[in-house]
Amino acid sequence: MKDTSLTDFYQDWLIEVAQEEGGFRMVCYSPSRQQLSDRTLHPHDFEALRAARKLIDQRLVCYSLANLLRDWYESDLLSFDEWRSLNQSLLTLTKTS
Repeated sequence: MKDTSLTDFYQDWLIEVAQEEGGFRMVCYSPSRQQLSDRTLHPHDFEALRAARKLIDQRLVCYSLANLLRDWYESDLLSFDEWRSLNQSLLTLTKTS
């Protein structure tokens, strides 16, 4: 992003908030440089920062749930079809968030 007006760290992720014409946009980077953004133009920088933190929290919850599902499948607590269906739901959620 050009002209970063705010940079912060949250849950080991880097958040960049930049001012654009009409508002502020945010981009989040994981420690492995995975990039997240909500493509929303926020009216204030603190709202963009809050949205970034929420997006990171959602992604981390999905990762945790995916790990739990894998553990349950490997412990024979879920069938393959159950694991696949639930895991696909998480993948769909992470693609839309």
